[in-house]
Amino acid sequence: MTTPVVFSSLPLAGRLEAIRGAPQPGSVAGLGGPARGADSAMLSAAGRELGELSTLLGRLKSAFASARQGGIAAAQGEIDEAKAQLTTYNHRNNREHGSRVSDVSPILTNASFRGSGLEVGEDYPLEVEVSRVGAQAAFYVQVPGGLLDLHAGSSVTIQIVSNLGSKTLSFASTQSISQIMSTINAFSEETGVVAEAVGVNSGFAIRSADFGSGEFVSVRSLEGQSNVSIGVSDDPLRPWSTSLSPLGSHLTPISDFGADYELTVNGTHAGAYGNNVEFGYYDVEYTRYLTGAFDIEPHTTGSFTAAILHGTYDGRWDA
Repeated sequence: MTTPVVFSSLPLAGRLEAIRGAPQPGSVAGLGGPARGADSAMLSAAGRELGELSTLLGRLKSAFASARQGGIAAAQGEIDEAKAQLTTYNHRNNREHGSRVSDVSPILTNASFRGSGLEVGEDYPLEVEVSRVGAQAAFYVQVPGGLLDLHAGSSVTIQIVSNLGSKTLSFASTQSISQIMSTINAFSEETGVVAEAVGVNSGFAIRSADFGSGEFVSVRSLEGQSNVSIGVSDDPLRPWSTSLSPLGSHLTPISDFGADYELTVNGTHAGAYGNNVEFGYYDVEYTRYLTGAFDIEPHTTGSFTAAILHGTYDGRWDA
């Protein structure tokens, strides 16, 4: 025979413990073991919430009894205590407000952060750890002497393809690096590909306009031979540090793809496309919920503090 669990004499927090101790079909406890990890943290947080509500109900019950015996004036102190506790509870559990932001890192743009469940006056830093740098698809193009040499040919023709489109371009002999770059950049809106100087006199970079794993650039030679060599950039900070081969040998396309940032915010993985980052998570005790979005400066590495959240009542800067 199963003995029923009687709740009427238990405080609310005790009722949760009684529920946890009485396994139910399909529940974590019913599977033969206590809740662990996130489930345990959620139950602990729920226990604290129920404990506070139990205390609040006790104060309201006491205030009601005092008012019945001696009028409102006799119960005013207990009423004020109950109102103060209810206000604090409501502010802490208001999921729309509860924070202001300061000390936003200068390497971030379009930054927006919010935290709920923070204690009033609490400072909560958002610590970022970068494990992989976001990158553009990129090639390094070397032109020895800075002028195009077609080896007695009349022109050289290449095809540039990206995730936005493609373009076939022809270049004449003795064109300079700046002229080649200008021709490529004249069609950047159509191809999504840009050419830029990289601080080395004999070459330049061809890259996707944006960062991210969805970006790619493909180059191949269609006609002609020249003194131009090309190679996929292995290092976004040093695009000329790569293995080069003559452009005329690439009868089949060579391609490169961009990459997304990989990083954590306070130890929790954040989603990123290129250098656009978004995150939203509960802390380990399920008492605070943090959200944010920002663009991170290209080529950022290591760790830094993104911003500091401060617990408030209404989410605005303190007066």
